[in-house]
Amino acid sequence: MKARVEWLDFSSHADQRGLL
Repeated sequence: MKARVEWLDFSSHADQRGLL
């Protein structure tokens, strides 16, 4: 579950930076 939370956090930052 923790890894899932980390992914969501990473996805959020990546989206802001336009990486995704």
